[in-house]
Amino acid sequence: MYAFGLGDTHGHAALTTLPQAVGRFVHDARLALGSALEARIGAPSLFPIEDGRHAQRLIAYVHGQDAHHGVGLDPWREGTSLPDLLGLRVTAPWLIDRVRAIAPRLRRPQLWQEWGREEIEAIELSLLAEAAASAVGSIALTGNTPAVVSARIAAVAAAGSLGTAELAVALGLTARAVQRLRSRPASPVLVRAILLQCGLRLQSVGPVLLGEPRVAYGVEGATEVAV
Repeated sequence: MYAFGLGDTHGHAALTTLPQAVGRFVHDARLALGSALEARIGAPSLFPIEDGRHAQRLIAYVHGQDAHHGVGLDPWREGTSLPDLLGLRVTAPWLIDRVRAIAPRLRRPQLWQEWGREEIEAIELSLLAEAAASAVGSIALTGNTPAVVSARIAAVAAAGSLGTAELAVALGLTARAVQRLRSRPASPVLVRAILLQCGLRLQSVGPVLLGEPRVAYGVEGATEVAV
């Protein structure tokens, strides 16, 4: 799998693999989604990727499903693989190499442009906890999983010299906890992801897309899983 996107009542996944592996992917995806969503996952529709140009066009197509169907429920594209390609999320570091192999001419500025957003690094205390959680694919910056702990360390590093008391309030921590986190090394990649997440959230996303005309991407299909 090199791209995925959820929109409305179904999702799309783009894969390059041997035909016999598709069945295994569909089986595993249906089980995983069914368990996570507590819903019955319908049988998918399968479409072959025709050539390299088609494979590249599918990336924008599957990432734009939320807007394509006029739903507007995912303004940060967290239900897609786009954040992983743009450095906004660190949960799939292998994905960039896969996309490079499939679409070697595709560049990051093009992905930002297709989305209608800008690559901006910023820090905003009111957004810091949400940005840090999103950077590691977590629903909230709570608990003590390795990913959340790493995100807290990186959030403190991203905040730089901002006051300890203010930072503690923003992250829901004690001042002493913030001081301990400041003494631990942060992942530069994760720090940048948090800054990008803040910058993304400071950009206007406009009204909910319900009722807007669908975008024509010029792609006939992808591997689709209907919920």
